[in-house]
Amino acid sequence: MTQLPAPPITPDMVAEARTKPGQWLYVVDPEFDARGEVPGWGVRGGYRVDERGQLAEFLPNPKFRPGPRTLNYPMPENRLERAIELLATGYGTDEAMFQALPDAQLILPEHPERPRQLHVLPQPDGSNLLHAFTSQRWLPGNWSHWQLATGRDLLNANLGRAAVRLNPDVRGAVSLTIPLS
Repeated sequence: MTQLPAPPITPDMVAEARTKPGQWLYVVDPEFDARGEVPGWGVRGGYRVDERGQLAEFLPNPKFRPGPRTLNYPMPENRLERAIELLATGYGTDEAMFQALPDAQLILPEHPERPRQLHVLPQPDGSNLLHAFTSQRWLPGNWSHWQLATGRDLLNANLGRAAVRLNPDVRGAVSLTIPLS
């Protein structure tokens, strides 16, 4: 991963540094409450505070794992988008994503020749693939007919060996392929 630049220095950091001459001021990923427990990989790094209480050089934490806000992911619009972004950054689990999927409202392309039917894409290995979008902002402009389904609807559909690709080929969105069978 490319090294992130030093985080911007805020007025609060300058004020806190004045109270810590000769110490370190640590910068925590926004996914965590800096006043609570933070795992080592949740600390972005630290600014050395000189003897006058002024911030000096920044020392990055080589074990830091940036969360969604640090990576400038767009704010999630629903529980599934939140679970996906946390999973993609190593802050979440498969289990949390699978818990969010059944109740998620998904937007799927309608079959171009058969209204109200799912547009299933047969794959070379004999499985089926569905494209779905987690919110309207990710819909591509080149498709005009959509239908709504919950994750539960897809999990209960008789699609054989199938997977759903969430937010496929969408710039700025986290994309993920999930098995349905």
